[in-house]
Amino acid sequence: MNILVEHPGHRVTYRPDTTWEKNGGDFYPQDDISRLYFSPVLYARILKPGRSIVPRFAHRHYDCAGYGLLFYDGEKIEEGGLTSFSEASCIDRTSFLPYPAPEIPLGGVYRIECNGKEIFQGNGGSRNALEASLVHISSHIYLRTGDMVCLELSPAAFLAERSEGDLRIKGMLDGTPLFEFQVIV
Repeated sequence: MNILVEHPGHRVTYRPDTTWEKNGGDFYPQDDISRLYFSPVLYARILKPGRSIVPRFAHRHYDCAGYGLLFYDGEKIEEGGLTSFSEASCIDRTSFLPYPAPEIPLGGVYRIECNGKEIFQGNGGSRNALEASLVHISSHIYLRTGDMVCLELSPAAFLAERSEGDLRIKGMLDGTPLFEFQVIV
């Protein structure tokens, strides 16, 4: 099982399944991570495998969709380069993709708060955008049952320094809570 991420600009990267946190447990960053970045995502779990999926059949290839959050090692992101970005993406338990996803309509206003302060607010994306991402990713990669396809709704952005202490992260769609957990340093 892989986590396939489409970034703004249609770049695609992979995260191993060890990065997946599906139960919303707290996150304990590794000791060498001093800066944390995040990106909000719309995601789907692949139900039916496929490659070069045709847009009109994309809806047949996933069984649930929801909203989540990806974390990155900020220092690696700031170093730049493909190797650094890959390292920043492969940290254990940094893909917060609640599963099974809550039964909610896609779209609306997706908000993420950190310690009660809004850090992201934007269009939650649409089923069409998610399916277009699935089609795009499948044009490069064979999607297997159980894979997760993520569409980043915004590029990775700075969240916090380790020295700032623990963080409380909360995600909502049109005011409906989706997830809540702590980053404990």
